[in-house]
Amino acid sequence: MNEVYHLLSNMVKDTGSETYFLSILQHLLLIRNDYYIRRPPGRPRTRWRDYVSRLVWERLGIPPDELEEVAGERGVWASLLRLLPPRPDPG
Repeated sequence: MNEVYHLLSNMVKDTGSETYFLSILQHLLLIRNDYYIRRPPGRPRTRWRDYVSRLVWERLGIPPDELEEVAGERGVWASLLRLLPPRPDPG
């Protein structure tokens, strides 16, 4: 792998393609191999809104159909959030 990098690097060195080559390498470094993290086949996708609705229903007792209305009232929403237990310390 190292040999391939050096070969390609030497080919594009001091050319207009050098910046593109470096950009491609940067993009390749950012590609995640999350095969083991992905949703298993057959399991339905969970939308962020559905997840939040379920949490609010479980922890605050607000039905999903009322969530948008309650969350729109900032004072009410803030007072409800204060009822939640504090987050556990990550450390």
